[in-house]
Amino acid sequence: MLGGFKLYKIDYHTHTNYSADSDAPMETMICRAIALGLTEMAMTDHVDYMYPVAPYPFQIDYDAYLFEFNTLRDKYANQIRLTLGVEFGLGAHLTDTLKAFVSRYPFEFVIGSVHDYHGDEVHTKVFWEGQTKHSGYMLYFNELLESVRNIDDFNVVGHMDYIMRYSPFADNVLTYDGYREVIDEILRVIVTKGKGLELNTSGFRYGLDCVHPQLAILERYRELGGEIVTVGSDAHYPRFLYERFDAAYDLLRAAGFKAIAVFRNRKPVMLDIAP
Repeated sequence: MLGGFKLYKIDYHTHTNYSADSDAPMETMICRAIALGLTEMAMTDHVDYMYPVAPYPFQIDYDAYLFEFNTLRDKYANQIRLTLGVEFGLGAHLTDTLKAFVSRYPFEFVIGSVHDYHGDEVHTKVFWEGQTKHSGYMLYFNELLESVRNIDDFNVVGHMDYIMRYSPFADNVLTYDGYREVIDEILRVIVTKGKGLELNTSGFRYGLDCVHPQLAILERYRELGGEIVTVGSDAHYPRFLYERFDAAYDLLRAAGFKAIAVFRNRKPVMLDIAP
């Protein structure tokens, strides 16, 4: 244990202007984290080989990225720990691509997230064309299932049920019971492989009044033996850093978790969240 979360405030999912969907300078994000009293922040900018080139080419010049990251890590070393991470866009066929990618750079932490289905981004009309709510959600979950089955080089699954954010239907509710079979299989694979889940607070920001994944999924992950959970805001701008973490910790306690994880050299280290 590194200590209680009240003394060790962290945000383990953040983006900067190296992600194509953010224009926030890395130093601005770091200074905001320091102002909030964070002890550690994981920088997890997007790398997504499946994302269409236009308008968001989710690739990073890591020579430039690492130079800036290392410079700022040293500059602010006495005020905050900066953890080098990445949010990698999963796809069932990207096993070798991810392995080669993470071996090239000194990442301590890798979020694996599905953002598309066979190149069609889940927020676009193309993805939802001809789909019902149920069939669209199942496309997403099945792609996630095949990805976690085939890929080993990630640490946690990012925002597991966030597909509801992009549903074009008036009723966008996604319940655990409605997708129990596929969700359980995803969770079993994650637990068997010793991987974790991310608790992502951005659902509040998108008007869903929930975290990703929702409480029932967190509870089921715990029932199946899962223990590794990171907590992240998915902030693309400074004002969203460490957003609604009070609610996140309340839900983790409700689900029976006693600790959250940070990562050192791709290995989880647990932090006590006991009251």
